[in-house]
Amino acid sequence: MPRYNRVCSLITDFPLCRNLFLFATLLLCLPAAADNQRQLTGRVRDPHGLPIPGAEVRLLAARRQVVVRQTQTGTEGRFAFTNLDAESYQLVIVAPGFRRYQQPVTVTPGAAPLEIVLELAGLHEGVLVTAERNETETFSAPLPAAIVADNLLARQLPVNLAQVLEEIPGVQWRNAGAFRSRPVIRGLDSNRILVLVDGERLNNGRTSTEDAGIETSLVDLGQIEQVEVVRGPGSVLYGSDAFGGVVNILTRAARPADPLQFGMCAGGDFTPNADGRRGHLELWAASRHWSARAQGGVGNFENYRSPAGTVFGSGVRENSGLAEVHWFPRPLQSLHFKFLYRGGYDFGLPTLEPNPSFLALFPFSKLRKWSWGYAGSFASGALSALQARFYSQEQTRDFFNQVRTGPSLIQSETITDVSTFGYDIQLSSILNSRVALTYGSSFFHDRNRDFREQILNPGRPTELLLSAAPSVPDSTFSGLGFFLHVQAEAAPRLRLVGGVRADRFRLEAEPTKNFSPDAFATIRDRTDHAVSGNVGATVTLREGWVFTGNLARAFREPNLFERFFFGRGSVGGFVVPNPDLKPETSIQLDLGTRIQRGPVRLSFNYFLNSLTDLISRAPTTFNGQSVIAGQPVSQNVNLEKARIQGLESSAEVFLRGLGAQWNPYFSLAWQRGTNRTDGEPLPLIAPFTAQGGLRWQPLRLRLWSELRARLVTSSRRVPVGQPPIAAFTVFGWRAGYELLREEMLASFLLPPGFRSVRFQFAVENLGDRLYTNLFETVPEPGRSFRFGVHFELGTEAR
Repeated sequence: MPRYNRVCSLITDFPLCRNLFLFATLLLCLPAAADNQRQLTGRVRDPHGLPIPGAEVRLLAARRQVVVRQTQTGTEGRFAFTNLDAESYQLVIVAPGFRRYQQPVTVTPGAAPLEIVLELAGLHEGVLVTAERNETETFSAPLPAAIVADNLLARQLPVNLAQVLEEIPGVQWRNAGAFRSRPVIRGLDSNRILVLVDGERLNNGRTSTEDAGIETSLVDLGQIEQVEVVRGPGSVLYGSDAFGGVVNILTRAARPADPLQFGMCAGGDFTPNADGRRGHLELWAASRHWSARAQGGVGNFENYRSPAGTVFGSGVRENSGLAEVHWFPRPLQSLHFKFLYRGGYDFGLPTLEPNPSFLALFPFSKLRKWSWGYAGSFASGALSALQARFYSQEQTRDFFNQVRTGPSLIQSETITDVSTFGYDIQLSSILNSRVALTYGSSFFHDRNRDFREQILNPGRPTELLLSAAPSVPDSTFSGLGFFLHVQAEAAPRLRLVGGVRADRFRLEAEPTKNFSPDAFATIRDRTDHAVSGNVGATVTLREGWVFTGNLARAFREPNLFERFFFGRGSVGGFVVPNPDLKPETSIQLDLGTRIQRGPVRLSFNYFLNSLTDLISRAPTTFNGQSVIAGQPVSQNVNLEKARIQGLESSAEVFLRGLGAQWNPYFSLAWQRGTNRTDGEPLPLIAPFTAQGGLRWQPLRLRLWSELRARLVTSSRRVPVGQPPIAAFTVFGWRAGYELLREEMLASFLLPPGFRSVRFQFAVENLGDRLYTNLFETVPEPGRSFRFGVHFELGTEAR
């Protein structure tokens, strides 16, 4: 007792000793407290038992359906949430190539780790944000939508992005070559298709033209995480240009990690047919509160070879860069800054033989893009999420052409420089367990500068500057819009969606040096207003069987090129301004049914699109002249009413046998387009097309092989002056193998530090067939071999 009393007196009388005693007592209690902490852990695998790294794992409050915690699976497919309250949650897991997983969970002390198996999604199925501005499965979206995830991109080894999208029913592409290709959705393309990068507008008011359009190749394939394609009008959510569809290119995002991690990815592919080489390198680092990555790529493709000979003007030189920083001040909140650069050089208008009378070349097309913003999720129904994105970009393009008429040579060069800034602000509110709102505002402002010279007989003694007048005056094009989108669970088997949007557009032209005073006198500043809307429904007839319908009004505001252009067109003719153009409008009905029963996936869609005030060129006069500079005068006018309708269907089956998984699949599409003004067929309307194939993957191995075929039927229903569409059938074969560090075989084969290695191989046009693709004038490449390799290194700072 005396010794005990002395210890107590020491602790009581001396503050330092008292504090040390309390601190030691707290340390001894911590392990016991940690044992009582509630946590939720688990492992995510695919149906073959292989781990799924990088899957997004979220916990939603069961009552309010708002995200309260979020993490990612590690390389072994594991995840963990600690320090959880004792209540019920909804566990949501999203991973590319798999169906969305959502199940209720209750957190209890000492609960065993969850073992979760994700169900494989169909070929272009999964979770996307573009269709409704919030996460939605393609299965339940009112408008037909498709996804091309990065794993599918890696399997295809594509030359450019637009050519990847042709595997989606109802989607084609035009403009052969390695860089200029752009998508055609349901018979509409160019400035009638809105291209987004990370939800931010890539289209602009100058280069989004009927003759050219925005190249989807302005985003490097090595930077893409997922491409989302919505077939049908998206004006109610995205405004002008979302007339026939939306293509949203989502680049990879830097994500947090705990503990501190560093990594590197590198890869390349080779296409002998075009002597094509492409490579990329990416460095990244991440911790709990910040992440950063940098990526660069280079490529070179020579002119490809077809069975009929070399196709000139089909090659390109390219480079790209990306830098990104994220800061995570609190869970579920982030600030980001991103810079993206892309350049394509020395690509042209492909021809089978060099044309001595005409040469067209793009010395360069460049994109510089800066974006910054904030994203946050909140445990409140009144404001469950907020995204605010701001961006600034500059697109510059140089178009050079030469026209030889007898002994004379006319050389023309046009440089367009379009700078854009804008924002997109989106808020989400959950009114109750059945009704959710998405609302916000978007804005863009394009400023155009054109530089053009036309020279007669350059480099000769008779050289003469014919004109230094730009085609479009210095001008601006801006748009401001406000939108509201509602999602409501009206009944246990009925989901309703609807929305409305109001837009205001302003076009202004400035007096411009060398621009024709007579042409400028016809130009007037213009302000337009537009309203769009939609109503849609998803009816669950029974588990795994839904019926979808959507009725939408869309619009497209004429841009700077269509209203203000004055001069010789790139494909001939002399075009004069028309500032009085009205917006194009459409009413479109989409009906569909989708079935997911056991191993079977089926979909069927019908659409009917009625278009009004379509813009087309028509002969006219300017100052009483019908011919200027030897070219017939034409003008963009609201001339046409049109109707486009079509059918789209796809099917896929997941089978197991002989120690492997077998996936037969096919898709069909048919379209018919008519100009209701004169009864003539519309351009860019595809005949009946079909695609199919068989994918094979052995169980417990990341080895795969795929044989596919594409069929296009012949058609003579084409506009006057265009050749009939010739039928063709082509075959291709692809295969690949991936090693992950966590797999038994990889632990012996991979050097230290390697997380994964992936090999790909493909042969396109197996039969070396001579054929011309839809809407093209030059033959496609002959038998083409493609090889690719990609590896990833990573380490954790301990």
